[in-house]
Order: sequence, then structure tokens, then C-alpha cells
Amino acid sequence: MVGRNCRLKELSQSPGAGRVLVVDAGGSVRNAVMGDMIAGDFAANGWAGLAIRLGEARVVPGSFLVADEDGAVVFPPGLAPPAPQACSITGPARPRG
Repeated sequence: MVGRNCRLKELSQSPGAGRVLVVDAGGSVRNAVMGDMIAGDFAANGWAGLAIRLGEARVVPGSFLVADEDGAVVFPPGLAPPAPQACSITGPARPRG
């Protein structure tokens, strides 16, 4: 069913045994594919990683992801931009100055 992640929730409760889950989200922007709770369940149940395809963007090991509340940009492995001068991954962005 498009726009629902029930199968991902179900699968996140199964033993991963070191496997990598590949998800093709079909480019949908109506709903998130998964959030931190489902991703945490995958990690807690032994999944080695997730590869998510969002339309033309592919997130694979070695990709560099830049995201904020407005969207995300994925750089393929080997094409990462220079490291930012400052960032926060645990809370809201802070003004510079």
C-alpha cells in the first residue's frame, strides 16, 4: 500500500542477522519512509544497515547526506562536499555569530 510503512514496522521486529535492507520508496514525498524509532528497531535487532532509494537519490554505504527541516541532498560515495565548519545533529541549528 503506497504511503504506509506497516511492512517496514513488521520487518524491523525480525532478526537481521547482519543483513542490509534495501527500500525503494518510489520517490514519494507524501510520507516519511521511516523515522528514528523504526530505524532504531532495525539496529537493535541486528540489521547491518539500510539502503533507501528516494526517486533518483540513492543512499548507500559511503554516501554523504546533508539534511535539515526543508529537505535533504545525497552525495554519492567519493563526491562528498567539504566538511561543514559547524553542525548539530542532536538539536536545532544555532545561529552563527
